[in-house]
Amino acid sequence: MNRKEMTINNKGVNIHALIFNASEKEVPIVCVPGATNSAEDIEEGFAGKLSHYHIIISIRGRGKSDAPERGYSLEEQASDVLAVVAHLQLSQYYLFGYSMGVGIAIRAATKDKEKVQGIILGDYPPVNPPVDENWAKNVKQNQPELRDAFLNGMVNDGAFENLFPELQALTCPLMLVKGGQEDSLFPDQILPTFKEKNPTCKVIVLADSGHDIFLPKPQELVDEIMAFIKDIESV
Repeated sequence: MNRKEMTINNKGVNIHALIFNASEKEVPIVCVPGATNSAEDIEEGFAGKLSHYHIIISIRGRGKSDAPERGYSLEEQASDVLAVVAHLQLSQYYLFGYSMGVGIAIRAATKDKEKVQGIILGDYPPVNPPVDENWAKNVKQNQPELRDAFLNGMVNDGAFENLFPELQALTCPLMLVKGGQEDSLFPDQILPTFKEKNPTCKVIVLADSGHDIFLPKPQELVDEIMAFIKDIESV
């Protein structure tokens, strides 16, 4: 697998990304990790199974990207995605948002509608939730390597945003990949409403997975992603 690293500057914030299997013949998948995930975490999740051209971004505060004191609104986090896309001069791409990265991906797609060919929502509803100090404390206990500037910034700058209207306004194909186990973060009770509001969205339930849709079978997730892309490109 061809793997490269890069760092770009987004208005003074250095953003790190991993690039795999770059090819002029393939429309890349731009991957947006979850709230506390780095690009390397998603790389580990895919376990080398995704051979398609893809880019995984460490959004500000995560991984090897800078962790400024402020600048963690949904808009500012989405700007990291758009800055990487602009730097790579991508004319078309797919977006895969995992967990709280779903909201970032939707906002980025809203700003870049003409280029986004499809969106994959990874086990999270189309919302941006606020986080509080208890969240930051619990996260720090479980992931002590995370920087205080990032955690404090998420608490100070975060705000609830309902992204259902933005998702509905997008015209590109959509796919929801939901875990089938109890710890899924896409509640079963909102699935009927979600389907009603997004009738063309393909819904996949990975029966053996919880919120971590990469486990226990990363190949299963990859197969669903590639089937989604194949369907789009066959039209």
